[in-house]
Amino acid sequence: MDGPSQLFRRAGPDDLTTIVVFDTIIAISFFILIVNVLVAWFGGMQRIKTWYLLQLAAAGYALSFAMLLGHQTGPEPPLQFCAMSAALIYAAPVGASSATLFFVIELHLRLSSALFSRTMSNKFIYWVAWGIPLSHGVVFWTALLVGLSDVSKIQRDPTGIYCHVADAKLPTLMTGTLVIIFLAAMLLMEVITIVHLVRQQAMVRQLRIRGSDFPLSLFIRMVVFTFFAGFAIVLVDVVMNATNATIIIMLSFIPLSIALVFGTQAELLQVFFCHGNRDKRLSDSTMV
Repeated sequence: MDGPSQLFRRAGPDDLTTIVVFDTIIAISFFILIVNVLVAWFGGMQRIKTWYLLQLAAAGYALSFAMLLGHQTGPEPPLQFCAMSAALIYAAPVGASSATLFFVIELHLRLSSALFSRTMSNKFIYWVAWGIPLSHGVVFWTALLVGLSDVSKIQRDPTGIYCHVADAKLPTLMTGTLVIIFLAAMLLMEVITIVHLVRQQAMVRQLRIRGSDFPLSLFIRMVVFTFFAGFAIVLVDVVMNATNATIIIMLSFIPLSIALVFGTQAELLQVFFCHGNRDKRLSDSTMV
């Protein structure tokens, strides 16, 4: 009777609480992110282009970790499945951080356009948006090739939450380096934007009076996110091979923070409960 039970415990992690908490947060995050996008799209709300990219990148982050559901306990997952999951998880933080950077870039361009009465070109946004799948793809294929070069290193993490390439420094180093570069660039763009806001206070007040398309409240939320959730993203480089339950669970708060900070819950409620006056709802909705 005890033999199979002991074998099961050896084959998988003992701490199921961490797995349940992590999976629950990831599932909630994915649901909120998808609802944010669908309601904004079909509800006719105004959204800047990179807002959609950020929400979808965060949803991809959550989905990457959710891939191992059903294989987090018991025997090791199939090799092909674990290899794909590991590659996606190394690439997910890079995709999310690059999407955040381009989000800040568009906010800055909108501020400059509003302050100096210049028409903002959307071509630049379309081109830089390719940086998200490009950066994600570079890390994904690097991690996958490194893992397949020695398949014995493709393993489920001791926590059972995700697969990784054990003892492989290159994928972890690439993920951490790119995330730090994107966050540093994001901080620089935010500083430049803040300098514009401080130097042009009178013009900013006029913008708020006449209701320009620069979402000042969204930029404030972006700064808050940078210092709190951005710090959590940097930890990815440290925790990729960590087993501490508290640190591991922090990874699940990255998509959740994006969903809650940048998802406008007030407008979502308005869409669901204010069915009677759609035109007024659309005219009152702010660009976020």
